[in-house]
Amino acid sequence: MVMYMRDGTTDIIDPLSLSALDTTQLMEFINIQNELKDRITNNPLKYFWPHQKNCDGTGLHCKDAVIEFVTYDGKKCVIKGCPQFEFLTSKKSTKSFFGSNRSGKTHSCGYEVSCHATGQYPLWWTSKMWDRPTKGRIFAEGFTKGVAVITEKLHQLLPKGSYQVGKNSLGAEINWRVKHKNGSESYFDILSYEQESSSAEGANHDWLWFDEPPPRAIYIAAKRGLIDTGGICLFSLTPLKEPWLFDEIYNSKNDNVSSVLADMRHNLLRLNPLSRQMIGLLEANIQEYEKSLTEEERET
Repeated sequence: MVMYMRDGTTDIIDPLSLSALDTTQLMEFINIQNELKDRITNNPLKYFWPHQKNCDGTGLHCKDAVIEFVTYDGKKCVIKGCPQFEFLTSKKSTKSFFGSNRSGKTHSCGYEVSCHATGQYPLWWTSKMWDRPTKGRIFAEGFTKGVAVITEKLHQLLPKGSYQVGKNSLGAEINWRVKHKNGSESYFDILSYEQESSSAEGANHDWLWFDEPPPRAIYIAAKRGLIDTGGICLFSLTPLKEPWLFDEIYNSKNDNVSSVLADMRHNLLRLNPLSRQMIGLLEANIQEYEKSLTEEERET
């Protein structure tokens, strides 16, 4: 029997128990691991883990989870919470995830829209949900790099064989049909900030996702399409490139608007107890990246 031992707040396989297995038992263990890998590949949504390395994962103590670290230049820092979990469980109609690169902001938004499209929500879900297929729209910085970042996440998250995509003349995957759990189809498309704001008008949607700061004209045009449905609006953002976002989103006094902030180290390497796979970033790699940044760039 393979035993698991504690490492901080997570379980890892005890190598001593593996060495004690005979050939038959070891083959059985390998088959079980392969079966788990296949299940993860077939439906990654079931194995999503939104907690940082020092959180117990219950959802009850996220705010108390602390990561202490020392930067490459000797500065002692402390960060708290589980921004991904906080963002995903927010009941607000407009939600923004401000984070550095590799902090999990795009992955979190991709996970949320995948849940809305498939109708497959985790047990801990407390935010807006639908029991029917949804219609959505995603906005990206451009049809080359911007759309590619988003579609890569969607391919990673959506259940295998559950969707069909259509491409534009540039080869960008902009039209998505996703099988909903009730047997029908959800639909969403992807537009670019390079297009005129008029392209964002005239359609009703259940949800919108803006990846990186949009021009305000596009945001307003698109948000009109949420009025009839009472839909939600998601943002995944790095620095504030569009000044209007500070007052209307990040510093908003509106009770239906929420924002979370994430540091790259919220996504430090940790064990996902659902998949039993290591996820996240190595501290050494983060420090190597930070060495190449200016002081101003590190602040943002």
